[in-house]
Amino acid sequence: FTVLCYDKDNKLFGSGSGFFIDADGTAVTNFHVIQDTYSAEAQLNDEKTYKISKVIGYDPIKDIAIIKVDGANFKPLALADSSKVRNGQKIYCVGSPMGLSNSISEGIVANASRDGGNGVNFIQITAPISPGSSGGAVLNEYCEVIGISTGTLRDSQSVNLAVPSNEINSVSRN
Repeated sequence: FTVLCYDKDNKLFGSGSGFFIDADGTAVTNFHVIQDTYSAEAQLNDEKTYKISKVIGYDPIKDIAIIKVDGANFKPLALADSSKVRNGQKIYCVGSPMGLSNSISEGIVANASRDGGNGVNFIQITAPISPGSSGGAVLNEYCEVIGISTGTLRDSQSVNLAVPSNEINSVSRN
């Protein structure tokens, strides 16, 4: 889904991507997507929007936010064991680059454990991602989440990073 971010005057100032991890509205995005957001909504592929009512937990260093989307009967994605990700593995990124919802790109894992500093390891991927893709699911060939799209190295060609899916469980939940 697309994460729509609003300021205190209810003006849209940014967007990102997210995905559900349970049918009751627990979802994942990047911390930097919701940082400094006054209110937010999840816009699904059918154009319906749902209020994001709560940040359940977050880790700014790992760039993960677990959020609660009001509603039920959402279609969650299964989480894969990201410790089993291997270099050269085919992957797919789903997100909303530049606000273009439900976009998919494909690539491979360029490096399964790229040191990002501060004790954080990322998955380096070649699948193209653009602004708005942040927080989207990086999927393996079985449509299981192996990572969360988080960014692109500036002035590079397809040097993109994802937070490993195993890190989702390391985030403290309120």
